[in-house]
Amino acid sequence: MDMTTGSSTEGIKTVLHPVSDLAAAKAVYAALLGVPPQTDSSYHVGFEAAGQHVGLVPGDGNVLGLLQDR
Repeated sequence: MDMTTGSSTEGIKTVLHPVSDLAAAKAVYAALLGVPPQTDSSYHVGFEAAGQHVGLVPGDGNVLGLLQDR
C-alpha cells in the first residue's frame, strides 16, 4: 500500500469488465463513477476515473478473444 495516498491499487491502471448488457452497464457505471464515458462503441465503453481506466466489454469474459479479433 502506498502510504502517501493510501491506495492499494496504485499499479492497476486498466480494469476490463465483461457485461451482458452494454447499454445498461454504461448507465450504471456512469452513475457510480460520476463521469460520462470517454469512449463509447459497440465493443468497448471506457471511463477514466481517479487515474484508472474502467472498460466495459460485451460478452462472456473472453477479453483475449475480443482483442485478437481486432
